[in-house]
Amino acid sequence: MIYRRGVILALFPILLAPQAANADGKAFGGKFPHFKTLHEKEQVAVIAHQNGIQKMMIAVNIAMASDESGLWILPIPAAATDVEIDLLDSFPTFKGDDPRHVDIDYHTAFLLMRIPQVWPLFFDAIFSPNFLGVDLQIHAKAQKWGIHSEVIETESKEALLSHIHSEGIELASKELDSFDPYFNGDFSFVATWIESISKL
Repeated sequence: MIYRRGVILALFPILLAPQAANADGKAFGGKFPHFKTLHEKEQVAVIAHQNGIQKMMIAVNIAMASDESGLWILPIPAAATDVEIDLLDSFPTFKGDDPRHVDIDYHTAFLLMRIPQVWPLFFDAIFSPNFLGVDLQIHAKAQKWGIHSEVIETESKEALLSHIHSEGIELASKELDSFDPYFNGDFSFVATWIESISKL
């Protein structure tokens, strides 16, 4: 399985890991600045838990034309101050015998030995939160290859929409309706801006 550079996020540490399955990202895009909901062809994640911390790598395949820009938003069940992000140019490949023909204990041990080798990540500078107003704060950023990701803290759909509009993007409020359950103070958001598929 091959993914184009940059559409892979590494998110960690994320607390309350068992709730991560409740959150799902949503993609938007189109010819700048007119964005609408886009189809996610595929979303793959590698998740490891250790000492109450969840380390997660996500690869997303979004249906975008080469001349289109995109935005992918993922709710995270953790405080924004507990989330770090980075952009990676590859996704780990796990190899082994077909588990239908191998003893389950061996297969599990093999995967557990491989997972710790996935996580050496390289970070941009650590900085203090960027306060964009009373209702929205940015706590972390990562930028590479024409892709910009940020960890956002907000309890307001209107504040998130206003932030998107401040990037010059035209997006209708109804496009964010599926995130309504996450504007409760228990979730933060990772927003990833894709300048152009052709630049990846």
